[in-house]
Amino acid sequence: MEPLTVLGFNNCIDYEMVWNGKRMESLVKEHGIHQKDIQMPRIINDERSMIVALLSFLESGTGGECTVERMSVLQRLARRFEYRCTLGGTSVRAAITLNNLNCKGTVHLAAQNQVVRDQFPQGWKILCGRQRDELYPHIIFQYRKNDRVCVNDIDICAKRSNRVIFSCDKSCAELVLSQELSSIFKNTSVLMVSGFHTISDRVLADKRLDELCDAMNSLPAAAFVLYEDACCRNEKVGEAILSHLFGKTTVFSLNEDELSRYIGEQVDILNPNAVLNALERLRKITGSGHILLHTRHYAMITGQNAREYRRALESGNVCAGLRFMHGDQWTLEDYRDGFLLPRCPSGCQFEEKIVALGREDTCCCPSLLTDERKGITIGLGDTFIGGFLYRIMPK
Repeated sequence: MEPLTVLGFNNCIDYEMVWNGKRMESLVKEHGIHQKDIQMPRIINDERSMIVALLSFLESGTGGECTVERMSVLQRLARRFEYRCTLGGTSVRAAITLNNLNCKGTVHLAAQNQVVRDQFPQGWKILCGRQRDELYPHIIFQYRKNDRVCVNDIDICAKRSNRVIFSCDKSCAELVLSQELSSIFKNTSVLMVSGFHTISDRVLADKRLDELCDAMNSLPAAAFVLYEDACCRNEKVGEAILSHLFGKTTVFSLNEDELSRYIGEQVDILNPNAVLNALERLRKITGSGHILLHTRHYAMITGQNAREYRRALESGNVCAGLRFMHGDQWTLEDYRDGFLLPRCPSGCQFEEKIVALGREDTCCCPSLLTDERKGITIGLGDTFIGGFLYRIMPK
């Protein structure tokens, strides 16, 4: 039997909002929001707190995910903007990337519905722990560098492009796992783990992670396991993930915003010593053999024989760059041509500094050169992981 690639464990339907600065300013005025109000709300339970949270991210130039207490709040704000409906979730976008590269595998979903059946690529095996159709849309605001909100006493101009996700998703909060996992894992050579950050509480997170780890005992000894992190706002759930997966991953992967959250302060991602120190601290926290950092400037991995991952890093960067420029509408031929495209100057300079250190346990590759004022900021990390795994999967 051919070795399997399994991508898990949740998915969603995304409403990708079309940024409209005038509409946003109108909402800020309608809700009486002023500069003194712009700080991350502890609870997001109405339209006003959603807008305050979004402004907080815009002001800092960061991205993240927020849980909203009621679906009706999400739906109300969604009706205020134009949007397009797409498939989301790390496992799904990584699968779409691999599908563009003519690869198939197995994907585990949190829920199925007609949108998934209509849009998901054909030829993939789908696992799902829930037996009935469910639909809990996430809404995503992507903002670009220099997007501005100027109203009342507020004047915020985005320093960089990013995205903010709002959700109230019961299927992701419960994340029921398929009973087939143990048998599927017996023949799995590549496993991507993600999505557990959406679980609603520590008790349930412990239960689901116990189930996952029991199933992972069926993996072949040589299986490659990648964990893709996400901003986990429930600290106890985050602790559960680290505790259960400690030492069980080949690669622990995350972006710069997630790295700063672990370290507890903003990491200067263009300072080699600052980055290397942060990644070493994270390696001790996770017990992973390798730490993979993907940023808008470069992708970098640390750990034993790190340079063996160079082709995978380059592949991930090309795929992320293609999504930024073309969405999911790119081909294997575009991918091959992508290796010839210009690279990000700041990433090239950072790579030169890393190479000068002469470390065998570190490998860095600059990202593609893109215009931050144009393009798609949603799903870039997910797409990077798909491209990275393309070079890990047995062909």
